[in-house]
Amino acid sequence: MLKKTICVLLLLLFLTFVAVLLRLPFAFIVFLSFLCYVSLFTCVLAPLCLLAPVIKQYAKKHRIVLPLTIVLFSVYSCIVLYVLFIISAPYSAPRPQRIMVDGPLRASLALRTLPYVSWAPSQNTDKRSVTNYIPESCFQGINIFTTRHPYTYLMDMHGNILHTWALDEKEHLSGYSEMCENGDLLTGVVDKEFVKLGWNSNRIWTKKIRCHHRFYTAENGNIYVVARKDSLVFCRGWPVPILEDYIAILSPDGKLTKEIRFYNSVERIFPKKRLMYIYRSIINPKNLIRIIWRKITGNYLFEHDTCFDIMHTNSVELLTRNVRGLGKKGDMLLSIREIDFVGTLNVESKKMVWAWGPGILCRQHYPTVLDNGNVLIFDNGRFKGYSRILEVNPSTRRIVWDYNSDARKKFFTGGGGVVQRLPNGNTLITETNGGRAFEVTKNGTIVWQYYNPNVKKKSRKRETIFSFKRITDPEKYPKLKTLKSPL
Repeated sequence: MLKKTICVLLLLLFLTFVAVLLRLPFAFIVFLSFLCYVSLFTCVLAPLCLLAPVIKQYAKKHRIVLPLTIVLFSVYSCIVLYVLFIISAPYSAPRPQRIMVDGPLRASLALRTLPYVSWAPSQNTDKRSVTNYIPESCFQGINIFTTRHPYTYLMDMHGNILHTWALDEKEHLSGYSEMCENGDLLTGVVDKEFVKLGWNSNRIWTKKIRCHHRFYTAENGNIYVVARKDSLVFCRGWPVPILEDYIAILSPDGKLTKEIRFYNSVERIFPKKRLMYIYRSIINPKNLIRIIWRKITGNYLFEHDTCFDIMHTNSVELLTRNVRGLGKKGDMLLSIREIDFVGTLNVESKKMVWAWGPGILCRQHYPTVLDNGNVLIFDNGRFKGYSRILEVNPSTRRIVWDYNSDARKKFFTGGGGVVQRLPNGNTLITETNGGRAFEVTKNGTIVWQYYNPNVKKKSRKRETIFSFKRITDPEKYPKLKTLKSPL
């Protein structure tokens, strides 16, 4: 029996090695898991084999049939293994970081730290639409915003909806939409497809791809989309199954022209503990069954916001000019949430030429390059209990402007978030889980504020706003001239 078990171990070891060579994440997980199980079984079996003579003597003395004795010891072995798994289960998953907030707001904040939700708790559901508006201090323009449900709107400064694009009710947008000059809309359905809609919401083209978060449209019309795939990579020489993010470049007509993978560029930044969490999760029977079931039912192996989602890239932006201290024209500014990292990737060399954030940022979103060469970042502060906006000088790596770094303002969203610097120097901020967008001056004064009017009074929840931006160059969009405001 022991010899057969050792043969099975060697076979599983060989199959695991083959899965690594062929980069097959599902086969690797299955073979590695069973390798661990059989190894544990062998640890129990070996002592039993050594005690075989004693077992036979015991059976003969007490006149017990030998097969029955073997069955009893087999049951004993299973119980031992089960107990071992039960004991190790609490240590098989990452320990979530805690919110550093005490008091009655803790429960509400805990819910609002959820990464991406369609509805979030709201302390005051009576606030709806535009609640603050100082016309002479605002930058006037039409707003475009997207909710987690499949709607993108054009809205004036008074909160009047001027136009709506819509997808199927059952779909959830990736959170970011962009209007083309002819009135078409680019958007994505989370983990499913990237879509171009006409002015009347008719589908012009669809690209099947696991897109998510912010994309970027280049000057030549190419679309840089953040996407992900189940993958098996090497980290510090160890094979690790992960949900790997990459940048897919789509042509203006929706054809895939290139894929840019950058895992190797940030491999050394991932902490070893995160990798250990992945291995612990693999050998957890509950997680293994879930992964096998997802494979059988035709789903993707790994879900976002799990231990496999160690990259979670939530933004890409192409540098349109050389920026001192940041990078050259054509480099990509990326945001990798799970390691609090913002960096510039040189596409040709696949090296990070600028990096910032670890130890300062906390689950940030939407870094963007300003006209003055600085980088504007939405710092969520998920585990701090407050969000803030930072403007960073890439050359000196110093924060030159901020909003709410003192945590005195009611401003917090654990997930999402968009920030836009307006031509008049004001800053437009999207508080995603708060269902709020507001414009502030350089000194932090709110001069315009909007609350999503879709609320659930009984549960005291408000529909979230994933992205909210103001169109600062309306002359580029002829369709805007056809819109009529009720006022």
